[in-house]
Amino acid sequence: MSLFIENFSNEYQDYRNIMIMDKAGWHTTSYLKSFDNVRYIFLPPYSPELNPTEHLWAKIRDLKFRNITFNSMNEVMNALIECFEYFDENKDMVSKLTYFKWLNLDV
Repeated sequence: MSLFIENFSNEYQDYRNIMIMDKAGWHTTSYLKSFDNVRYIFLPPYSPELNPTEHLWAKIRDLKFRNITFNSMNEVMNALIECFEYFDENKDMVSKLTYFKWLNLDV
C-alpha cells in the first residue's frame, strides 16, 4: 500500500489529494507513510455505502460479472477493461455514482 501511495504522491505532486479508505489492516498499518500532498480519510467500520468505490464495483458486477463463470484470468481482465472503457465514455454516470452532496470535506 505504501508503495502505491508513494507512486501516487509522486505522480500528482502538484495537487492536494484525498485518499478515502476503509480501516482494513493494510490501510492502517504503522508502515503506511505520510506525504505532504496526500490526506487520508478513514471511513467508519461497516459502512461500505459511504465508499464511492463500492458503487463502482456494484456497477461493474451489474455490467459484466453477474451470473458469469470465467474460464481464465484473461477473460476477467478483459471484462474489467470493458467496464473501465464504459466508465471512460460515461463520465456523468460515474459522477452520479460516486458524488455525495452531503459529504463536506475540510481539506
